[in-house]
Amino acid sequence: MKRIYKIIFAVVAVCIAVFASCIYLDSIDVKQPQGDGTMAAKINAGEIATFVMNGHIEVAGDQVQYDDRLIFAILVPKAWKLLENNPQVTYRTTVLETWETVSTMSPIPDTQSPKNMQGYTWPDALMERFGVGTNVLNDMEWVAFKSDKGYHLNNGDKPYFEVTVKCYVGMQNLRARLGFFINRDDDGLSQDDRYFKASFSDPFTVENGTGTYIDFCTYHYNAVEPLESNQNDFITFSFIGSAHINDLSATGEVYFNAVAHTDAGNTYEVMARDASTLMKRENSYSSTYKKTIWPAGYFGVPEGETITKIEYQFVNADGTIVINKTADDIAGDEPEIIENQMFGFETTNE
Repeated sequence: MKRIYKIIFAVVAVCIAVFASCIYLDSIDVKQPQGDGTMAAKINAGEIATFVMNGHIEVAGDQVQYDDRLIFAILVPKAWKLLENNPQVTYRTTVLETWETVSTMSPIPDTQSPKNMQGYTWPDALMERFGVGTNVLNDMEWVAFKSDKGYHLNNGDKPYFEVTVKCYVGMQNLRARLGFFINRDDDGLSQDDRYFKASFSDPFTVENGTGTYIDFCTYHYNAVEPLESNQNDFITFSFIGSAHINDLSATGEVYFNAVAHTDAGNTYEVMARDASTLMKRENSYSSTYKKTIWPAGYFGVPEGETITKIEYQFVNADGTIVINKTADDIAGDEPEIIENQMFGFETTNE
């Protein structure tokens, strides 16, 4: 009997040793060089941004003798189309080679699941676990990478690593909090956060680009999903009454009034306040109302014309309460308010 107990104890001890490699995210740098020589968390649209993440691993037990891989992921606005624009993800570490040696990471195929979230792709698993972090709009995506080289660690090792991402930020004017994640393939998103880390940056801005400025970081009365679409896509517009104190939420009826602009210079209005423009309340406890439309049919745009922009506002039944961009700016204390400006949404028409 004693011998059996000793064997069981030995197996447990090995398991503890194998999984005692704690990982740390030490710093994240999203600042970009500016024209005046300073660094700031902003970049001009259409440029290549560089983000750097530093961390280390502390090993308190012997690692199994097979190659493990470093996992890195970044949360970005979908408008960046990160993978389509061939991001460069590299790293250096004190484990494999000298600190001066730069090694590569590659996107993780959707056929590979995290060890502890089988049936999920890595991006889907990260969205399930962390969502969009401290952002308030959902039109973001996780993109995951794995080191092309493997490594193994030994008891007492304390390797440091630095991951660098160079990626195209697109042309959309926006502000978002970027997400950064680090893990080991052998852990694969376990339930123990000693073995993975996720962190979100301060707001990062893309400016001097095109389209309506999109703020992922701050609550607004309005939201649109998806943020990139054309006149033949279904688009959902939301009035978020909980964003700020307002009189419209209390009415219990919110109507969607909008104007579509086309490439032919024409405008098509839907300004009625009836069943056709009534927004649907999410539930009886919510102050969020939604309206999903097929723009081409909703506005009655004839063939041969293409919608380039939709301006919209939220109103009550008799039209005496209006929530538009002006009201949103005032509630959020935004400067340079343009009187009676409606919310804007520009279509992609790709």
